[in-house]
Amino acid sequence: MKTLTIVLLLQIVAGAIEFKLGFSGLRLSPDQMASNIKVSSVKQRVYKMTVTLIKLSILMIYLKIGVSRTFERLCKLTMCLLVAWQIVVVIVVPAQCTPLEKLWDFTGTVEGHCINANAFYHGQCYNLTSAFHILMDIWILVLPLKLIIRIPRPPREKIALFIIFGLGVISTIASIVRLQSLRIFTLSNDPFYDSLPINTWSMVEVNIGIVCASIPSLKPLLSRAQRHYSEQLSYKCSDRKYEESDWEDAGKPTILKTGKDLMISLHPSNTQVEHEEVRVIR
Repeated sequence: MKTLTIVLLLQIVAGAIEFKLGFSGLRLSPDQMASNIKVSSVKQRVYKMTVTLIKLSILMIYLKIGVSRTFERLCKLTMCLLVAWQIVVVIVVPAQCTPLEKLWDFTGTVEGHCINANAFYHGQCYNLTSAFHILMDIWILVLPLKLIIRIPRPPREKIALFIIFGLGVISTIASIVRLQSLRIFTLSNDPFYDSLPINTWSMVEVNIGIVCASIPSLKPLLSRAQRHYSEQLSYKCSDRKYEESDWEDAGKPTILKTGKDLMISLHPSNTQVEHEEVRVIR
């Protein structure tokens, strides 16, 4: 999943640098336009696969904490639906042109035919897949709410869990904004220029989704950091108490009853030597 995200990011960066991704079509050559479409075609498949894997990983976490058969069945049913949808997308996307090279042919030299790419692929396929993933995001967020409310944990931990699910809400918002960007892209007279917001919000959605799916693995790290902070805090408190006790002892007056006690306190070594000499003489 992380590898696919890195591939997606590198594709966007490479396209932006090499093929002027996000520039106006008026400033692009036919070769650059064709390269942009090639990169976008691969990027779309990687994006859809990454988003599907993120959702599957979150559902697998749900299965580990499932407390009822109904909850487990709903999770497994959702996973099957996601896998089936991904298979359909993988089959349908390349079918828009026969052969696929016809999709980025601006010279008319490649023989073949394409369906209305703007109506089917950019319009229906983009919007339908985005709407499907938004609905899946909402469903995955709502699915464990009943379990979290009933779980016998302190309110502080429940609040932390709801904050974690708040990250999922942010990812869903990014998906909705991306869907609006897709609508603008579909109706645009310059789709090369208006494709940039789609790439931006795609990366936001994917990265937040990875954070949500990786939170359970971050628990040992956070626990260790909390333990280290608690130890440092306890050390500081103990050092402060020790310094205060030393200061209090230093402020107490020392009572010397006799001159002998005074000599012992001033010259303890000499007194010890005298005692040893007396013992030898005896």
